[in-house]
Amino acid sequence: METITLTFNPNTPIGANINAFVADLPKAVKVSKTVKPARKRRSNYQITLDTIHEAREGKNLNHYDSVDELFDKLGI
Repeated sequence: METITLTFNPNTPIGANINAFVADLPKAVKVSKTVKPARKRRSNYQITLDTIHEAREGKNLNHYDSVDELFDKLGI
């Protein structure tokens, strides 16, 4: 028996077609499907917001002497 492994994102049009094809296979064909969750990338906007929130809480001051200096660098 042969094994074929397909890795795809079911949220894309091609992935949805593959997923539908696999779902319509006859019962004689053994299919096992594992969907790996996609890695969520953080945008630069989200990174900046997180930095601002951490600075307001007094965290993440590694490169700055004070929160005011960090806000001056960010233009806030």
